[in-house]
Amino acid sequence: MSELVKFLHVLFSFTLFFGLGVAMMNSIRTRGLTVPSEILPLWMSIKQAQSRFVIPSGILLIAFGYASSEMKKYSLFDTTWLWVSLLLSLIVLALGVFVMRRHTKNVIREVNTAIASGNVMTAALKQRLTRKAPRYVGMFQMAALVTIVYLMVFGAAGKLP
Repeated sequence: MSELVKFLHVLFSFTLFFGLGVAMMNSIRTRGLTVPSEILPLWMSIKQAQSRFVIPSGILLIAFGYASSEMKKYSLFDTTWLWVSLLLSLIVLALGVFVMRRHTKNVIREVNTAIASGNVMTAALKQRLTRKAPRYVGMFQMAALVTIVYLMVFGAAGKLP
């Protein structure tokens, strides 16, 4: 049973990376576009990636990671790499739910408004697409996941405290 739980934990880490990667790549792809009707499908795929991969995978990753640590008898608060990984995972998930999901909904709303007003790039849409905070949040999420992978690989191998 322990191997199945570990497998599911690793599987959901891959699907989380996939979902965040789709969101990041499509977000970058929209930077060169100037026609709202071309931007809309990319942001709709970001919305789908968030709702189908990022949020469910984040929740299941944390759940199976916790279950795996319990099965292996790790003490969560005595094992530094484990609680740092858990804390980073919770931060990544919270940022996805409360920041990135809201940003995506706002971008889609602005794109639909621009399409309705003649399919021209509006100032509000340009401003929404060039906001720095969501970019930094996305980069932080990916950096945090790489850090978590590092902690999981070397912590589980006994090379970290």
